[in-house]
Amino acid sequence: MLDSFLPLVFSLGILVLFFFLVFVLPVRILAYAYRKIGVRPRYMFLILLATLLGQFVNIPLFSLGRTVVAVNVGGALLPILLSIYLVSRLPLRGRMLIGTAIVSVIAYSVARIVPGAGIAVPWLVPPLSAAGVGLVLSFRQAPPWRMSRARWAR
Repeated sequence: MLDSFLPLVFSLGILVLFFFLVFVLPVRILAYAYRKIGVRPRYMFLILLATLLGQFVNIPLFSLGRTVVAVNVGGALLPILLSIYLVSRLPLRGRMLIGTAIVSVIAYSVARIVPGAGIAVPWLVPPLSAAGVGLVLSFRQAPPWRMSRARWAR
């Protein structure tokens, strides 16, 4: 009897873990990040939803022969608007410009032209380089590490 319920319990556990890792954890991380940069919690879900839905919307700018140059709403337009908001609110404008330039050079160096798709950048390069450059340029404003040394000594 117990053997018939074990696969069901295991499957439900896997589904709960999947839901937590795919939905709950990323939303909590994004809520924390948006809160740290000054976005109110009531607008966080709206920005997140607009970014996710905006990935399917491209705004054509101009065409060169048969090639259409377009801007993606979720991947370019909304992050640009959020960056303008941050630059206007925070006093670290010089460091922001230096960080943007460094991350742009890194992204440019790994970008490749993919026929039929456009310009492709490995998806982890921009966020990891932005996080690293941000920590290097403003390590005093970085969130504190909450683990004590005593925990690591065990």
